[in-house]
Amino acid sequence: MLGYTIAAEIGDIDRFSAPAKLISYTGLCPRVRQSGDVDRRGALSKHGPPYLRWALIEAAHNAIRCYPPYRALAERQRARLGRHPWRQRRRDHDRAQARRGKLVDAHPQPSLCSGRRQGPFDRLTVPK
Repeated sequence: MLGYTIAAEIGDIDRFSAPAKLISYTGLCPRVRQSGDVDRRGALSKHGPPYLRWALIEAAHNAIRCYPPYRALAERQRARLGRHPWRQRRRDHDRAQARRGKLVDAHPQPSLCSGRRQGPFDRLTVPK
């Protein structure tokens, strides 16, 4: 099913002159902001068909789960980076910012009144 979805979303493969153009079409490449010597890479651009991105990501997950060489590669990377490397990087970043005095309140807590969170959505609730 994933193969049919990918083939239908891509259409005629000959319209892409290079693999980089196909990757750019799928939206699975990072956003790039360049100015002079500065080169910043961001999150996925997510331009292009969303079903194509979904099918490609599902196919990659299934390959990692079912194909032993890919599974071994994923386990080596997980062991090298830790279980959730992005969370650890975020905590390290917050600690560094707090040390520099740039982060006054790293994790703001919601104000609680009688066990409920107060906010503008309270006005949108319908009385019973």
